Amino acid sequence: MAKGSTSLNEVREVTWTESFGSALVGIALILLCAVLLYFTKYVPENMRLLTRVACGIGMFAGIAILGVAAQRSFEAKKVVGVAFACPYCDTENHFVEQQNSDFDCEHCHRTVHFMDGEPVPVRTIVCQACQSEHRVPVNLTRYVCDKCNRPLKVAADVTQKIAAASNEAADAMLQDYNVVLLAIDRRQENDLAFKIQSLMMITLPEARRLIEAASPTAPLIVASSLPQRKADAVRRSLQELGATAAIRPAGTPAPGARK
Repeated sequence: MAKGSTSLNEVREVTWTESFGSALVGIALILLCAVLLYFTKYVPENMRLLTRVACGIGMFAGIAILGVAAQRSFEAKKVVGVAFACPYCDTENHFVEQQNSDFDCEHCHRTVHFMDGEPVPVRTIVCQACQSEHRVPVNLTRYVCDKCNRPLKVAADVTQKIAAASNEAADAMLQDYNVVLLAIDRRQENDLAFKIQSLMMITLPEARRLIEAASPTAPLIVASSLPQRKADAVRRSLQELGATAAIRPAGTPAPGARK
């Protein structure tokens, strides 16, 4: 839960944890007194009665501690709390009192935002690339599609249900990209060949032959038609192996590009 919110589950968890600790103390006290009571037969007769009384008091104290712990747990379970339906997944979250600050939904784990004590309204947007629907706060201007991982620029009009940028910005965000290999580091050629084999699903000898021929004038396309974030991830993985790689918009390969 976000700072400032107190969910009913959190309160119950704290109460049950404390009650469990108290119950352990009560049980330990009962067992200790029971053992001492057993050994009172070895205590001198003039001290035996007093020792037994003390053990009895200790056992009753342990039972009382157990009773209080059980009572607290039972009362915590009976508390109903105040329900608040998550605007993203429609599942109810329960709080000790009326909620008026940001919190993370216990079910979908998204943050529900509040402004001036009132929940920020949400709207439904649709990713133009994969047609997935998402609920987002009305004051949100950017969002990453949960399905295709494309960044979306949310239209400013709250009645607009299409999440897209205008003109060139929309094309850039929805554009697919190719990852091209421009040069390699001979010192890490083996590791790079294994990586290319995995990416292109070819044999290792074929991967070696292709990477040896890669150059800025004849780049090798190692992955194609990927969202920008995924293409960037592939490019970085190649660079970590000493290769020179780049991403380019799909459909406009550089002259001489090979695949």
